Amino acid sequence: MLDLPGFYWDPERNRYFPLSSTRPYPPYNSHEDPEERSRRRRRNRRSLWHSYQGLRASCDGSQRTRFTEDIRSSHYACTSRFKSTWIPTSGRIRTFCTTSIDGTHRRYLGDDQGWIYACTAPDVEEQDMVMDLWLPELSLHPASEITSICISGTKCIATCLGPSARISVQDLNVTGRTSLLGLKDIHDIWTAHLDGDSLVIGADKRAVYLQDLDASSTRLKYLDTQSDIFAAFHRQNLVYTGARNGSITRFDLRLKTYGQKLYDDRFNNCARSSVLHLGIVNEYQLLASHLDGNLVLFDLRFPRPQSTPLTRFHGHVNKYSRKLGIAVDPYEQFVFAAGEDRRIRGWSLWSGDPIEPSVVGVDGERDAATNNNATFPGVVPLAGVPAGHYTEDPSRRLQNPFTAVFPYAIQAMQVTVEKRGLCLWAAGDEELYRYHLGQRDDTDEG
Repeated sequence: MLDLPGFYWDPERNRYFPLSSTRPYPPYNSHEDPEERSRRRRRNRRSLWHSYQGLRASCDGSQRTRFTEDIRSSHYACTSRFKSTWIPTSGRIRTFCTTSIDGTHRRYLGDDQGWIYACTAPDVEEQDMVMDLWLPELSLHPASEITSICISGTKCIATCLGPSARISVQDLNVTGRTSLLGLKDIHDIWTAHLDGDSLVIGADKRAVYLQDLDASSTRLKYLDTQSDIFAAFHRQNLVYTGARNGSITRFDLRLKTYGQKLYDDRFNNCARSSVLHLGIVNEYQLLASHLDGNLVLFDLRFPRPQSTPLTRFHGHVNKYSRKLGIAVDPYEQFVFAAGEDRRIRGWSLWSGDPIEPSVVGVDGERDAATNNNATFPGVVPLAGVPAGHYTEDPSRRLQNPFTAVFPYAIQAMQVTVEKRGLCLWAAGDEELYRYHLGQRDDTDEG
């Protein structure tokens, strides 16, 4: 084949690809020993100084991306600046969403008793969350879980479980303007995704597409899946659904045919597992989270049934929890996922490498992810935490989101762009946490 500058030839896919899209790591091997995989990852890890020097000296786009991700990951791993607040909800928090409109932050929470709570806060960098006033705004359905709150532009919608479908629609430009939308013959809304004025909801045995929430008579398009929809994503004319039975289906709204099953052969050698989250990142990559703890990234450009994942994000913990927080930063560079073990983990979307904070002991810097059985000064196990899970002393155990063991599993997360960088929001039970990624608390400096 011709040697084209800036491109390489892939004989399996029979086409050229940019050099920047080459994978810097060997493909995932499901039979590889976990200890060997951990050792290989440590060998590939570069020091922060080496990453800075490499970024300055390298002209290769792929290498520069690698160095940049290493630097960001190192900064995020040192996070210690955070705030937390107790929210007076009637039930446990199940979903969270925040946005900024005209210099004002609008935040929303939903609990497992059907209540939606709202908070309006000024756009002040050092605004103390303890001073935020959270008020109950609407009871969508008594004693029913609020399953999703979505914001797109100036629209905010909320959905809930229950025998009848009820959707709240709010115009954020008009205070107090909230309407209720009821859908006949639809119940148990498990999820929703809002894109502009168009909405996709995941319900019992099917997904439902609403083209325009502002229309006087909303026309519905039913997308049958024969299994409950736990995850949905909508972009332009394409709808992606993730089902209880593990199926990932793509629907083209311009066609009247059935949806196309994607990557269904991934269950050939193992039990099927429900899809809990779907999202498209970096234009052509599909991020999927499963009930069995599999967190993977697929290439949508080649959606063959036998396609293997581009990346597997190792370490995510889940066995039976349908509701665990997962979030991608607005720049689509990192993914963050809450586990059943009450911890939060992060990975680079580009390389799949985890964000791994280090714990300093008597012998110098240690790797927290690979030395969980060791005991270091100032690091103590929490009561009720399985052996091998350690965090800082009780007074500071929640300062770093990637070493903390929370008192409960985190149910909802979101990453936002603030004045001084990215913020990771995490909510669960009746607590809301805000972590300033890459920033250190003043008491840690010096």
